[in-house]
Amino acid sequence: MTQAHRRYRIGVLLGLSAGILSGVHATAGEQNRTGSEDSPAPTTAPAGQVIEGIVVNHLGAGLQGAIVRIEALDASEDDPPLAMTRAGETGEIHIQLPRRIEATVRARVTHDGYTTFLQEIDLTNEEEPPWIDAVMEGAATLKGVVRDRLFNEPVKGAQVICESAGQDFQAITDSAGRYQFNTIAHGPVSLMVTARGFGVKRMMIHVRENQAEADIELGPERKVELTIVTDQEQPAADVRVEGYAQPGNEYVNATTGPDGKVSLHGINEEAETILLRLNGPRFVQMRGFEVQVLLPPGEENESGLPTSMPAVHQELMVQVAGRIKGRVTDAKTGDPIVGVRVVVGHEFRSDAPMAWTALDGTYELTGVAPGDNLLSFQHREYATAFQEIHIEPEKVVTADAKMDPGQALGGKVVGSDGKPIAKVFVTGDVWEDYTTLGLRAITDEEGTFLFNNAPAGEVLFSFVKPGYGRPLQRALASGKTDHLITLDVLPPDLVDAPPIPPPARLEVGKVVPDMTLVGLDGTTYKLADMRGKYVFLDMWATWCQPCMAEIENIKALRASMKERADFVLIGISLDTDRDALKQAISKHGIDWPQVFGPKSGAREAFETFNGTAIPYTCLIGPDGKLLAQNLQGAGLVEAVKAAMQKPTTTKPGE
Repeated sequence: MTQAHRRYRIGVLLGLSAGILSGVHATAGEQNRTGSEDSPAPTTAPAGQVIEGIVVNHLGAGLQGAIVRIEALDASEDDPPLAMTRAGETGEIHIQLPRRIEATVRARVTHDGYTTFLQEIDLTNEEEPPWIDAVMEGAATLKGVVRDRLFNEPVKGAQVICESAGQDFQAITDSAGRYQFNTIAHGPVSLMVTARGFGVKRMMIHVRENQAEADIELGPERKVELTIVTDQEQPAADVRVEGYAQPGNEYVNATTGPDGKVSLHGINEEAETILLRLNGPRFVQMRGFEVQVLLPPGEENESGLPTSMPAVHQELMVQVAGRIKGRVTDAKTGDPIVGVRVVVGHEFRSDAPMAWTALDGTYELTGVAPGDNLLSFQHREYATAFQEIHIEPEKVVTADAKMDPGQALGGKVVGSDGKPIAKVFVTGDVWEDYTTLGLRAITDEEGTFLFNNAPAGEVLFSFVKPGYGRPLQRALASGKTDHLITLDVLPPDLVDAPPIPPPARLEVGKVVPDMTLVGLDGTTYKLADMRGKYVFLDMWATWCQPCMAEIENIKALRASMKERADFVLIGISLDTDRDALKQAISKHGIDWPQVFGPKSGAREAFETFNGTAIPYTCLIGPDGKLLAQNLQGAGLVEAVKAAMQKPTTTKPGE
């Protein structure tokens, strides 16, 4: 049983134990009780076993309305069942057999657009409650032929990748160029075809019947050869070259050899430019796809299709980086400190060079840009330490640090009525002109906050909570834990007004740094892997009332975009209580992925995009650039659709 199915099973069992499930199959008619003391009422035959379970698709989403039949092992599909029901709203199953059966029976589960699911159930084993764990697969077959566009000949050995309802299938064409996929779900399907000497081809189709066909034509690939050199005019070996060809947003990658040369394959004939990112262990980390290579147009035939494409030869440069290593110890005892976060930069960025100290207190940072740099040493039990250092190319700088225990700094946040305010974001912004303190907290139910690792002196803090206006900044002295902060509630005429958009750190039109997010179920999402799609991020928490008020609007967006294979919705929860998050997901029927946890990337994503307040939403375009921010309210669906109409570097499906 997969983790996703187990999660659903646990949820269903909890629901059943609470008595909230419905849809029980009607049992054999029960006789009315009549009679008196002299004439006792007739007894009813005892009912049989209860069979429970869950019906989900391969993604773990419940399939409402699936027909569930319990039948004898030798029964055909046309024979009357022993019992029958339909799955509930979340795919839950609950069947009461009309009589007790001491045998092995079969569960038959059917649903339009899916293949029939069969499972044998042993009803003689009293130690194992009977359970149906139905994972449904699509019923459609998709087939076609891949041909060379110029010569109209079949392409043998082409790889065809089919994405259907979030599931990937792969096939290799035979000598006649044929491919075929089975168990495809009805709905939008994405196809990608690659073959040596041809440009990558992508196309979208919609499968509505159980038999579908899609023939594909491949055109010649663009020939692109690059030479990568260092800023010292030497060949740059082991450079990982990643790029997106535009339009089409096709991802390409390769690694340079000892001579610094590399060829990029699979670029299709429609491509006009390539956006590149160049990285390697010896070189300065390139965050975005900052290098552009222009692809000149080729000759066209009478139909306007390219017939020959000029080769591209271009030289590009990377910057040789330096390295930093060192050891972090306690200033008083000299003992190594484990788990210190060492960050490079004058402001916090999730994609900045970063490392953590090992058991012996050592760390090493690579890809650091030459020049003057700031190191921040952050730990929950020590005051943040800073070092300003100078880095030379290909040089290793030793930067040991001694950290002093921090001082206590805390207080209480109240409203103008003196009542405590919980769930206020408290961030230490500036200390002696340093802005990378790493001080973050949220007030508890009593409105209190406490840092044990504040540096000596005054620290400028920000206090933010939705519904309480813009961030309040106060300079607080270390060594005091009784600071009193007062936040004013928004005036009545602004309470129902759209929330004040929190200040953003990323500008619309800028490339969003790549980041990795981990969902509640362990699924990993990389923004770089979602190029070619629109990505909507919703940053929220269960304790944030404006966030909770937005759930219905997010659900409407989810419903309106559910059939679009080029749209991804991901929730990023800043909750610290896993149970509270799960309860909210169940209560509100949230069926889109949720990123949660200290190692999930949720906090880093929040810091990258906003870092101040929630709710915060943003829409990332197929080219990886930020299309819009703070899309909220009853008009969310229309606002997102309008933003998706804005021109981007590429359009999905081209």
